[in-house]
Amino acid sequence: MKYLIFTILLFSLPGVVLALDYGDCDTGTQECLCLPNDKLGIDESAVSSIQDCHDECNENAEYQYLVYGEVTSYSAQCDIGGILTTLAQGDLGEEVDLDRLDYDWCDDGTEICSCLPDSPYPLDQTLVGSVADCQESCALQEEVEYIYGGDVTYFTAECDIAGVSTTIGQGDIDGVINYATESGIGTEGGDTFYSPPTLNVDIPGLEFTPAYKEGDAIKSNYIGEYIEAGYTWVLAAASLLAIVFLMLGGLQYMLARGKQEAIGKAKTRIKNAITGIILLFGAFTIAFMVDPGTVVFDSLNMEYVEPRVFDGDISGELVFSEEYRPPEILCESTYSYDEIATSMINHVAYRYGGKGGPPPYEYDEKIDPNGTPYSSYCPTDNLCLDCSGFVAYVSECKGDPLPAGYSTRELFNESSEKMTTCGETSINGVDLNPGDLLGWNSDLEPTQTGGHVFIHVGGGKVFDAYGSGREPGILAAQWTLPSVCSHYGEILWVLRR
Repeated sequence: MKYLIFTILLFSLPGVVLALDYGDCDTGTQECLCLPNDKLGIDESAVSSIQDCHDECNENAEYQYLVYGEVTSYSAQCDIGGILTTLAQGDLGEEVDLDRLDYDWCDDGTEICSCLPDSPYPLDQTLVGSVADCQESCALQEEVEYIYGGDVTYFTAECDIAGVSTTIGQGDIDGVINYATESGIGTEGGDTFYSPPTLNVDIPGLEFTPAYKEGDAIKSNYIGEYIEAGYTWVLAAASLLAIVFLMLGGLQYMLARGKQEAIGKAKTRIKNAITGIILLFGAFTIAFMVDPGTVVFDSLNMEYVEPRVFDGDISGELVFSEEYRPPEILCESTYSYDEIATSMINHVAYRYGGKGGPPPYEYDEKIDPNGTPYSSYCPTDNLCLDCSGFVAYVSECKGDPLPAGYSTRELFNESSEKMTTCGETSINGVDLNPGDLLGWNSDLEPTQTGGHVFIHVGGGKVFDAYGSGREPGILAAQWTLPSVCSHYGEILWVLRR
């Protein structure tokens, strides 16, 4: 599936921003989409600008009720330099926001700067904190090509935004930067659009309407449009075949030369062809009259699941002190694992390498929206931990310290138990006890870039700490055991205690 590329800004003069329009497109690649479910179509020849696209979709929306369609937004796109680019998109009647995107929009840990077409050596992604940094880093690579080889002439900065792989900036290493913009990224009041699937076998005339995020749901009509396109193709193919049989029947009749048997066969062939056409189109008409939903399909509403990022963890000494512990956290052995872990919800913040102590957290390289390193502070009324620090702290509060060190590499090794089957409360047919751990590390699972660990608190309930964000209170999360297994079963290892 192609990556979705959002609206691009071109900086041609210092302090002056020029929005792209159809005049910047490669000839003949312009396309205006009326979303989410246009059943009428528009005259593309009448569209020569983003405003035209908006106006055509706005007019189109008024008549969608006649064909059970729906149009509430628009998207203008084309190829620019051979790259599929969304020029603008938004709800009908609203202006498109052209504020550019940068690394601060990205899901943590998903940023990738690529020096293209041939990077002379791997780029240290931790040194890149913005699209401008990406361009500068690639320019430095170009300067040492004569030493290391390679060929660098342009760059691309990509990341996930709310789980959607997005190109946020690109351009020549010594030219202007083409920034993506926030229109369509899912800001308050807006929608996120996802690029449609690419079929291995194309159906003539099928153009998928991009799925889009609206509120807490993703709306997609890929299945309905696929079935409709298939049925339309069958109708067209069957009609063509019927016409061929009509022609054969007519030819057979002409060549019969009065022979009644040949004339009868010709008439039968013509009658069967006409009957087939009537049945094909009659079935569609009758089905539409009885229930339009059998031939015209509405969009599916799928629950949107927020992406979770596991930063991994490192070893370090647990700082188990009331001085840094919020009073809301239940930290006595008289409480159950479940009660202790539940009390930590809303009172724990993620810090890579955090083990319950005060800052600095030297291994956390993320920067907050204000430009302050997360490593330099821990939010008020919060305990700062990473995933292994979290399970270690819960265990320490229960009076049952971890049997190994405070990182996934120390907790899981070749002697650990690999998960093969999972039940409501059991792994490999044996029930888990409160305090048992599940997880992985990159030594055991080389396909993973880091490690992660969960703690079972009893009754099939599981807690973990994840690094999708570093704001106060958003670290600890509760799972069911079957849910953890369905998401990570192929890479899970078990430490029974």
